[in-house]
Amino acid sequence: MKTTLELEDDVAARLKSVAQAIGIPFEKVLNDAVREGLPKVAQNIPIKAKPFRQKTQNLGIYPHIDYSKTSALLAEMEVEAFLQS
Repeated sequence: MKTTLELEDDVAARLKSVAQAIGIPFEKVLNDAVREGLPKVAQNIPIKAKPFRQKTQNLGIYPHIDYSKTSALLAEMEVEAFLQS
């Protein structure tokens, strides 16, 4: 694959120096360096967790109860359950 990328001067100079020293093409040195360093970079990628899904239970509708006060709702339901048993 062909692509254009911008290397910082110090990185390009080191890559050229290594390529000349060992006698292999610049592109091969660049590809090898990326392959070597990519696992380290990939370790910093945050793992996307599966979204949490809360299972809900239909509690029914009690028209005489104010649902904005859940503690009162729970107390009322507890009293009803106690009286029915």
